[in-house]
Amino acid sequence: LPPPGTEVSLLTRDFKLADRVVDFLVGRPTVDDDLADFCRMVEPTARLDDVLISDSTKEHVRGILRDDPSEPGEESGAGRPVMLFHGVRGVGKKMFAEALCEEVGLPLLTVDLGAVPRDRHTFSELVRKVLREAGLRQSALFIDDYHVLHGEDAADFQGQRSTLHRALARFPGQVFLGAETQGLKLGALEKERLFRVGFPMPTVPIREALWRRFLPPAEKLADDVDAEEIANKFNLSGGAIRNAILEATNLSAIRPDTDGRVTRADLFAGCRAQLTHQLSSYADRIERSLTWEDLVLADDVLERLHDIVAFYRRRSFVFDEWGFDSKLDKGRGLSVLFSGPPGTGKTMVAGIIARELEM
Repeated sequence: LPPPGTEVSLLTRDFKLADRVVDFLVGRPTVDDDLADFCRMVEPTARLDDVLISDSTKEHVRGILRDDPSEPGEESGAGRPVMLFHGVRGVGKKMFAEALCEEVGLPLLTVDLGAVPRDRHTFSELVRKVLREAGLRQSALFIDDYHVLHGEDAADFQGQRSTLHRALARFPGQVFLGAETQGLKLGALEKERLFRVGFPMPTVPIREALWRRFLPPAEKLADDVDAEEIANKFNLSGGAIRNAILEATNLSAIRPDTDGRVTRADLFAGCRAQLTHQLSSYADRIERSLTWEDLVLADDVLERLHDIVAFYRRRSFVFDEWGFDSKLDKGRGLSVLFSGPPGTGKTMVAGIIARELEM
C-alpha cells in the first residue's frame, strides 16, 4: 500500500466493468438479464398515420418535441419534456410513443412497471439498470402502467415513486409515461417540462376502422360478419379489439362443425370476454331464452320497452353522426328503472332486452 497521504493515480487502481457494459462493448444486443422479464427494446416500425387519434393531438405533441432545444439523446439545461399519456389500456399510448420515435430515428425501451418487483432496495437497483440500458442504447424510454405506484396502497410506495421521479429527472433522453388515470402526482418531475396528453376511447367510426384493419382476410370470415355492426355494439379500445379477434380466431379453430372461418358469434364471444373478465370474480353471465312473445304486458308498456332497444341500437348515430357526443359530457349511457311488486316480470324483461341486444 502507498504511504498515507500519497496521491494514487487512477491508472494504478483496479476496476471491473459490469457484465452488461462488457456485453454492450463487444456488440451483444440483448437487454440486461435482470430486466428481461419487464423490459423490451423496440426498433420502431409504427407510423404516425397508424395511430388513430386526432390530428390536432399528433401535431401538438410533435410540436412540443420539435421545439425542444436539445437533440434526442442529448442533455439540455431545461431537460427534455416528459410526456404523460393517459387513457385506458389499449387506446394507443405505446404505439404513439413508438411512432414519435420512428419519426426521429430513436429506439424505444419499454418498461412494464406492473411487473417490476416493488420492494424498495430491488426497485431502486432495477431503476438504475433501466436507465443505464437506455443510456447505453441511446433510446427513448416508455414506462407503462405508471399508475400502479398510485393505487390504494400508494402510501406503501412513496419511496419507490421518489426514487423513480428523481432518476427520470436526471435522465437526459426522452421519457414517456403511460397511465390509465391522469390525476397523478409526479414529484420531482413536476419541476420539469411535463405535458399530459389524454387518449379517449375511440369513437364508432374509429372502432370500425380498427375492426377492418385487424380482422382476418375476407376468405377467413363468415358471411355474417359485419365490422360496422360490431363497432356500434361494443365500446372497445384498439388493444381490446385485437384481443377479441384473437379470441374469436381461437374459438373458430377448435370448433369441429365449421370450416374454420371466424363467425359473428365468435367475434361477439371475443368481445364479451374483453368486457367481462374483470367482473368474473363477482358475477356470472346468464343466457336467457325468453323472447318478446313470452311477455304479457299492456301495449303502451311494451312500446316503451321497444323504444329502449331502439335507443341503444341507434345511440352511435345520435352521438357520433349527429355530433351530440361533443355536446354532452355526461348522461350518454342508458339507465332504466323498472318498478313493481316482486314477481311482475322486472328481471324477466331485463333478460329479454339483453337477449334482444345480444349482450
